[in-house]
Amino acid sequence: MRILPILLWSAFAANAAHAQTWTAVLDNGTRLNVVANTKVSSFLVQTEFGLLRSKGEQVSLLVNGEQEVNLMEPLRAMDYALWAQRLSERGHLQRLSAENPTPLQSESLLEALRPWGQRLDDLPLKTKRENRVRVLWQQLQTASKPQLALLVGALEIEISPTVGQHERRISLVDWRKALDSSKPTMRWAAARIAAVQKDANSELDLLAVALDDQNFWVANEAARALYLTDPDGSTYRWAYEMVMSRDRLQRHRCAMLLAEWSRRDPKIAYRIAKGIRSYSLLQQRQSCTSSAGGLPLSGSEITQNSVLEIRSPSKLAMLNLADTIERVAKSAELAVPEPQGLPENPTREDLQKAQAEAWRKVFMRR
Repeated sequence: MRILPILLWSAFAANAAHAQTWTAVLDNGTRLNVVANTKVSSFLVQTEFGLLRSKGEQVSLLVNGEQEVNLMEPLRAMDYALWAQRLSERGHLQRLSAENPTPLQSESLLEALRPWGQRLDDLPLKTKRENRVRVLWQQLQTASKPQLALLVGALEIEISPTVGQHERRISLVDWRKALDSSKPTMRWAAARIAAVQKDANSELDLLAVALDDQNFWVANEAARALYLTDPDGSTYRWAYEMVMSRDRLQRHRCAMLLAEWSRRDPKIAYRIAKGIRSYSLLQQRQSCTSSAGGLPLSGSEITQNSVLEIRSPSKLAMLNLADTIERVAKSAELAVPEPQGLPENPTREDLQKAQAEAWRKVFMRR
């Protein structure tokens, strides 16, 4: 582990908000904070967070970015997410890196910084390609929230999607430790990485986080990774839990996940609904000629060998599930339903619950 860079980062972050910052404007319009000795016309764009991965961009102008940051500062109290997004767009990484966000602010800050991690390289030139993922992962374990976001962005482009490239992937053991962390930001990092690795062995772990994590923004990232890894299985399982679960909060969570991810590609939902009906019909025919009868408790005929598939022994329940999934597909053509029954001054949690119930009613036709 590189202790010195971590110590330097901590010292820098403590003073970043008060130090004079220079912003380079590149010839392609990109803006970002750069080190003080940067020159106009330079093709080398060095920041406090690493060297910009360049495609030949040249520094065309240098400006003092402090005034622009000060002008946007009032927006921070009014709309933190928009403030972080605007600062990121203008390349004010030093101001963002000085943040110590509240739990509610963490999502916005992490998403504002993460894309820059994909564009900045802070590893020594001598670092071998097969060692880069390991080094970045080690740094991530002790990183502050702003640094963690940049490291996740860097890992997203360094990790190989090929299972055989073990040295360029996070091991399942290490990944599960991160996903089980008490820190929401570490669980978020694990979910982002899972979306790149697309490992079928991680699906049940991602499902648990997607359904049960108390931080919805972390759960939503786990759901995104699960959907990218197994769109058929995740659509099926979320619909199944929404229909079958006795837990109201879990039904709401599944409705939100179906609305956020599965309705985006109705072809998948239509295919699953058709598969359920076809399989139920096949089982009905087989039961007429076999003494076994009934439906198996689990299988993989519907969702293409997904480990997420569960089936009810009730044909009526399965057909009800097929109808529900078909309504998920049809909802792609509908506007977002208006949440009902909100209190006078609703909290973010109130809005999420009401929106989830609105989607559940659409999917369940209630």
